[in-house]
Amino acid sequence: MDFQQPEVHNWCKYGAQMRVFISIAAAFLSFAVAAPARGQVQPPLDVEAFGGRSEALPQLKVPSDLRQFIPDGNFLRAIIKTQISPEGETWLLYDNGDDSFPKIHLDAIRAGKAIKLYDDAVGGFAGLVPFSLQGKRQALAFAYHVGFDCGDTTFVIFAAHRGTYDKIFEHQTSEGRMKIVQDSAAQLEVWSADWNFDPPARSCVWCPHRYHIQSYSWRGGKFNLTGERLSSKLLDTPEIAGKPFTLLTAGRVDSP
Repeated sequence: MDFQQPEVHNWCKYGAQMRVFISIAAAFLSFAVAAPARGQVQPPLDVEAFGGRSEALPQLKVPSDLRQFIPDGNFLRAIIKTQISPEGETWLLYDNGDDSFPKIHLDAIRAGKAIKLYDDAVGGFAGLVPFSLQGKRQALAFAYHVGFDCGDTTFVIFAAHRGTYDKIFEHQTSEGRMKIVQDSAAQLEVWSADWNFDPPARSCVWCPHRYHIQSYSWRGGKFNLTGERLSSKLLDTPEIAGKPFTLLTAGRVDSP
């Protein structure tokens, strides 16, 4: 079957009357490698009649040893310790506290220095998930919304490279999800609502959609597209987009 790349709708200009509500859920992950415990930050998305709603994540107290890395006027939202680089790093997520389009920053603190990975105004933060890329090599997946009603999700993956971090993958979606399968080499599924198959009488941002699903496998130092398919039926869009990351281990089946 031939697929059209679904149009990714940015509904930012329609969101002037919407506000956003996001709460934070933190959990610890364990991997089959010897390394310190890692956390993930994946806020659930509350979808109502007029779109996704979020507000800033709870403000965290800045540890004294990290205070120099958070500029005045910014608010710390998340701290995650990982060992993506051989010596390890601490990831800081912070923003300027703007209610509508906060300017968020994602920095890696490594060997006493800040390496800036993301610095821009967005419609909302969606998640941070460290995972096993291949063997003992790890990576960090980061997701955010551009539009005010959170009807889009952009996924980015960073990995360590020669003293810094490279962006090794980026994909923009409509009401999307990324499924990460940890295996001998990581595999991805990127889900994006495909408006081309909406019923004519019922097509809207948060209406049910069929999903265009692209599969990728880590090979040769990059994620290679290995297949694509269309969901067999219309799916509950808030349920899919409400959990932007699904982290699995090889052999577990979890697919609508």
